[in-house]
Amino acid sequence: MRALVLMLGSLLLIACNSETASGKIAAPISRQSSNWLPVWNASPTDVSPASPLLPGQVVRQFIAPHADGDRVRLKLSNELGTSPISLASVTLGSQDVGAALQEGSVRELTFGGKAAVTIPAGASIVSDALAFPVRAFDKIAVSLAPASPILQMPHHYTAREVPYMALANATTTQIADTGFVPLSPDPLNSWLLISGLEVERKSSRQTVVALGDSITDGFIGNALPLAGSREGVGLDARYPDFLARRMLAAGLTQFSVVNAGISGNSVGKDGILPMFGPSLLKRLQRDVLDLPNVRTVILLEGINDLGIAPVPDATGLIENLNTVVLALKAQGIRVLHGTLMPARGTRAAMLAMPEGPIELGAQHGTAEVEAARQQVNTWIRTSSPAQAVIDFDACLRDPEHPAYLRAEYDSGDHLHPSVAGYEAMANCINLSLL
Repeated sequence: MRALVLMLGSLLLIACNSETASGKIAAPISRQSSNWLPVWNASPTDVSPASPLLPGQVVRQFIAPHADGDRVRLKLSNELGTSPISLASVTLGSQDVGAALQEGSVRELTFGGKAAVTIPAGASIVSDALAFPVRAFDKIAVSLAPASPILQMPHHYTAREVPYMALANATTTQIADTGFVPLSPDPLNSWLLISGLEVERKSSRQTVVALGDSITDGFIGNALPLAGSREGVGLDARYPDFLARRMLAAGLTQFSVVNAGISGNSVGKDGILPMFGPSLLKRLQRDVLDLPNVRTVILLEGINDLGIAPVPDATGLIENLNTVVLALKAQGIRVLHGTLMPARGTRAAMLAMPEGPIELGAQHGTAEVEAARQQVNTWIRTSSPAQAVIDFDACLRDPEHPAYLRAEYDSGDHLHPSVAGYEAMANCINLSLL
């Protein structure tokens, strides 16, 4: 199983070779209005192949909320799991350094008034409300202890945040980092079981959802053959993070930007590997429409649909994007449609397996995909039913070689932006459109 996560190829580059989706949303759609504002989100991707979690061990993970609040609740998702998950204790705390927490910051969550909880397979659960001060971009630790062995745990692949595990004789309330060790380097840096954090507000609550693939998820490549880079890990350097900072600096504190990106994801096709998640059409209800107080969606997805052999299908992608936009608008959600960014120069992804590397046939950097990308972008600019267009392509392309990313915005794989590129994406968005 570990071989699957030692992927040298780009997480954005892979998509399923299954048939194109029918264009119908998988579940009935509804708006959610409540006193709760999502301030952090991680879309579940699949079931983690990481090591089992045993009683006496503790996993400690860190998240950065995008807005302030004083009462919180945490969402745990076992929606993609096949077995119940029983937890003895779940706590929140404020990060000090590494796995250590600030003195006096730890609070235990309850579920229906009890510290222990069992999450059935195929279900998610939300904690009771807890008095806990949350400040934007101050890291919060979520510590989980199992009540019984957990052999596999649903997760969000490629969190770009280092989780820690105490291997024995630890508690979730422990302040010191004694016994905690970082889990294996990315791509095992995933968020396990946690999928959302919300703060309570009686007013001033508007959710902006950044919806997409690894460019929204914040993946960063390098000059090697599409290997992941450590640049930006733990720094909250995804474009939705930079956008949230811009909005806070502008005094737009009624908004919270949450990230619904999945690396490797496609609009109309499930991932060829499980960690690349269900198609956007299938996950739209879960990842957008079930969130409370959604005002605006920034949609940026489709390059994976084009980058799969044998022939990129711009027409099919346009049909599926049109379905997504209309479904969102039907619920009164504003849609800002992002143009697809350049990918010329990208090489095929490689996956490390015990029997040797496998080339997965991605063709994002070809002339055929470039022509299809231009066709899709023309439709987005001129015919998408979205309320507005965010021209990420124009903001990040090389003006002299427009099929390529500008060098300073290129992480090195010619497909994913660098940290500077992600900041440029956030700066490309007119805040008045949100």
